Amino acid sequence: MTSLGATLSVPCSRCSQPIRFGQTVCSCGEPVSSDLERALEERLKASSSEYRELDLKLTRARATLLVCAIGQLGFGALLYWFGSRGVAAEVVGDNGIPPSLVLDSLSALGFFVAFSVSGRQPMRGIALGALVWALSRASSWLLIATFSISGAFLSAAIALVLFRGFLAARDAKRLRRRLVAEVAAR
Repeated sequence: MTSLGATLSVPCSRCSQPIRFGQTVCSCGEPVSSDLERALEERLKASSSEYRELDLKLTRARATLLVCAIGQLGFGALLYWFGSRGVAAEVVGDNGIPPSLVLDSLSALGFFVAFSVSGRQPMRGIALGALVWALSRASSWLLIATFSISGAFLSAAIALVLFRGFLAARDAKRLRRRLVAEVAAR
């Protein structure tokens, strides 16, 4: 990015001073509203290939968590379905619900929470997703869940997807830092 981030701006709603990429507060002290941030982001996307790259990396990192959530929920539902059809022996808890279904549902919920956190903080979202993954693996080992081989494949697949998301979030964080530094230097 040359001086594009430094030249593109939106006016402050209070004093009409230009607000540039990376600013959270206007020079008059007014916090930058989410509407102004969105307007600036749209202008940057339209004008800067580097900003579009940043946005793409953030989208990939977030999509990673969504894929993990859907995969975990789908796997839990599949196990429950096999267990209810008598295809596989399923351990059932005191309330008639298999612990593996509860575990997979909670893991999916954790991935959805990580997905929502990653909207503004991709690295924290991916870290939360990794924590959810680690906790779900540890608890499934404690439960000695059914389909342990299939669970291991799912676990490995989620780990690979999370790693890819981590790389995308890391690249996005580096690119954002560089863009903000270039704007601040002007």
